[in-house]
Order: sequence, then structure tokens, then C-alpha cells
Amino acid sequence: MVSFQTILPQWAKKKVCYSWSLLLLSLLFLSIISANHALQSDEVSMGTTILAVRYKGGVVVGADTRTSVSGYVSNRYAAKLTFVLDREVDEFVTYANSSPDNMPSVDASTCVICRSGSAADTQHLASVIRTELVSRQLLYRIRGTVTHVASLLRNLLANEPSLSASLICAGYDGELGRGVIYTITPGGTVFEEKAWAAGGSGSTYILGHLDSCHPKDDLGMDSNDQILNSEEDALDFVSK
Repeated sequence: MVSFQTILPQWAKKKVCYSWSLLLLSLLFLSIISANHALQSDEVSMGTTILAVRYKGGVVVGADTRTSVSGYVSNRYAAKLTFVLDREVDEFVTYANSSPDNMPSVDASTCVICRSGSAADTQHLASVIRTELVSRQLLYRIRGTVTHVASLLRNLLANEPSLSASLICAGYDGELGRGVIYTITPGGTVFEEKAWAAGGSGSTYILGHLDSCHPKDDLGMDSNDQILNSEEDALDFVSK
């Protein structure tokens, strides 16, 4: 077998070396330009921001809509709030599969999962939770609650440590008769928040503002004094 170096003339070898050197210099120049552009860019990447605020009649939630892959924005209008308990839909399912005498007296709950982290992982978690809740309601006529949803999410995240998800589980709990907010860490740890909760990589930019406008309850203070009075107050707080 004849080697490449044997059949290639001397002038061709010099031309190939020159071409490779020119290519490497071009790539180095482009990488320097890209790095300078990234450092000098006026736009600041805020990351995902999810927020839940409790008032005396329930909970108001909010989130941004941008999904990004590194520096590439893949979707500017992504839905990061997923309903897993819908009062109107769940009441219809319950009435369709139960007689009026067997209807539970507890009010139906409404629950939203605010998702941050891997979009695929959080969508999978929300889908699994919704399927489990509907199945239990159809088979056993058991209505789900916000606390129930938080418990299911904790078990899923604790058993799957590879999932990248930081969640806020919030809504009106029919059994407790009030709004409830739970924050769930990637490892599956659950914390109940009394007044408000913020999550996502972009929440670091607004935590100080939130705490100054609506401080969480301190030790020795009544938690009811820290809850907003109306839905309008909660909406105004979230919109700020």
C-alpha cells in the first residue's frame, strides 16, 4: 500500500500545511470575536423565574415564557405553569362516575405546578402526576389535593435523582380550605411557604425586591398578618 506522503509532491505538502494553518487562524479569530461579543452584550440572561403569592382566598402564580438552550432561545412563548388539578374538570369527572349520595363533601382543589429546570423532565413529571390523579379519581373516587400533589412529586424526585427540576406546587387545597404553596427541590425536599415563593435561576434578581415589598413572617409573628387580603392585591404584587 502506497502511503500518502509518498505520492504527494513537495509543493503540494507545503500548500496543504499553509491551508491548515490558515484554517486554524480563522477559527481562533472567530472564537475571540464570539467571546468578546458574549462579554460585551447588553442583554442580561435572567433565566427562568417562577413565582407564587398566597392571599386569603387562594394563590396567584406567575412565570416567564422563555425557554433557552445555553445561549440559544428555543421558544419565547413556552408555558411553564401546568394545571394538574382543575376544579371544573375534576368535578365533572367525579359527578360522571359517582352517584349524588356518594359525593364527597370536601371542595375540589385546584393545583398548578410552576416548572423550572429541564423542560423535558418537568413536563414528564407534570404528565405523570396528572395521569396518577385522574386514575385515582376514576378508580377510587378520591379527589387529589395540593398536599397530595406535593407528596407525589417528592417521591418521584427522591427516586429519580438524575431529574433536573425545581418546582413550586401551589393552589387552593379543598381539604385545608385555604391556599397552599410548596417549594420542591431537585432532591425531593418539600417546604411549605406561608406567604410567597420564588424559584428558578432568574429568581435571584427579584428575591430582595420581593422580601422588601412583602416580607415573610418572622418567628413570633402571626402568619395570617403576612397574607394579602384579596386577589387584586396578589395580582398587583406579582405584576410588579
